[in-house]
Amino acid sequence: MNDQSTEESRSHRPARHSESWILNSEFSTRHLISPERREKARELARLSRRLSLLETAAEGILLLLFLFSGLAAGLRDLLPGAFLLRVGVFTLITGAAYEVIFSPLSYYQGYVLPRRYGLSVQGFRGWLADHLKGWALGLFLGLVAGLAIYWLLAAYPATWWLWASLFLVLLSILLTHLAPVLILPLFLKLQPLTDPELGRRLNELARRAGVRIKGVFVADLSARSTTSNAGLMGIGATRRIVVSDTLIAQYTPDEIEAVLAHELGHHAHRDIPRLILVQAGLLLVSFYLAHLALRRFSLPLGLEGPADIAGFPLLMLVLGGLFLVASPLVKGFSRRIESAADSYALGLARLPQAFLTALAKLTDQNLAEARPPRWEEWLFYDHPPFYRRKANVERYMASSQ
Repeated sequence: MNDQSTEESRSHRPARHSESWILNSEFSTRHLISPERREKARELARLSRRLSLLETAAEGILLLLFLFSGLAAGLRDLLPGAFLLRVGVFTLITGAAYEVIFSPLSYYQGYVLPRRYGLSVQGFRGWLADHLKGWALGLFLGLVAGLAIYWLLAAYPATWWLWASLFLVLLSILLTHLAPVLILPLFLKLQPLTDPELGRRLNELARRAGVRIKGVFVADLSARSTTSNAGLMGIGATRRIVVSDTLIAQYTPDEIEAVLAHELGHHAHRDIPRLILVQAGLLLVSFYLAHLALRRFSLPLGLEGPADIAGFPLLMLVLGGLFLVASPLVKGFSRRIESAADSYALGLARLPQAFLTALAKLTDQNLAEARPPRWEEWLFYDHPPFYRRKANVERYMASSQ
């Protein structure tokens, strides 16, 4: 669901929606998103975007320096052993160097800002432990991807880009499958929901949506954060509903049901397969362009060939550049499917007042910007901002009178 919310109508399935609902929702949302927190959300959004742009620019500059200064070739020459061993050690060294270089920015973005704006309650030791676990997991996955890509480069120089794209798509599907049982528990404790009535409602909601789940679980987000969230995680046998304990504590059952109805909308619309197809297409184009760049520039750059690990910075520049250019299109597609999931939630749960108040409360609690400038929305937002989602709910209310 990400970030938005409000207060709620207690009736589980109202028979009709009167004009007073619209007036009540206008009053509720206006007061639940306080002017002070709206300003703090704007400040945090502006600062976060500037830091993100700074990080992107710094990454690009460092990759160019690594490539053209001869550092990449020098590191390659220092590494003895077989081809894949050299690739693996090169990947680990560059991953560790990246962590060291960007550690001040990671600390400021991940620890200082959330605590300054009241979004985190985690101490430094806890944050550092989570950060290192995330870095180690990312390094491991990067090692797996790097070994696979460079093995394919050496073994299938004409078609490696096709097989590398397929490999990464399959890896993404595997990670989606394992996320709720192996990855999320590294960071959050998951316990079965103990509220029998809420559990019954959420299981019944999933049944009406035609979604088979392995249960409803509560994540102890309150040990780290003041934010709230919920989601439908996993694929097949691992699919389950995960709700943060902050959502359970601060939202009404109707609001929680409305939030989960949105998540079930993604399953009903097959959004995960659709996003995987988009990812596959983007990977295919990116790797093909990287294939052309490696063939064209390897020798002029003094590389031994496209499979030379010293060309890793060039590979990352091409892949990162294309993903950056394509980002507004991907985010636009994401906003469309999120809006469609909102519409599905309204029809499934039939709790528009609760959904609207949940959106307003989440916006306020998670310090999401309620009405960003249009250009920022287009460039940076993968969910519609609150004002658009609110308008969608109010159209539904008006049409249901």
